[in-house]
Amino acid sequence: MTGEANTRIENLREFLSVTKQFETEVSPPTDLAALLEHVALISDVDSYDQDADAISLMTLHASKGGLEFPVVFIVGGWKRGDLPALAFTFGNK
Repeated sequence: MTGEANTRIENLREFLSVTKQFETEVSPPTDLAALLEHVALISDVDSYDQDADAISLMTLHASKGGLEFPVVFIVGGWKRGDLPALAFTFGNK
């Protein structure tokens, strides 16, 4: 199997794991729309450990613009104008 095929299989296993967890946590049983809403609200920030002696990588959106963290480093994106606030600051409207 190719690396891409392995990645897809792993994604399917993760999805199955999430559906099983959702099924045990939600009572009474519910529909696909509720599962998809639940999955959409899950993010890596939900498992953020403030006491861990480690760096957490996440999107700027996930960090909520740095409002929940004392320090946020933005790596990349600013040169291409991907961050509108920075583009405005430097006159690249």
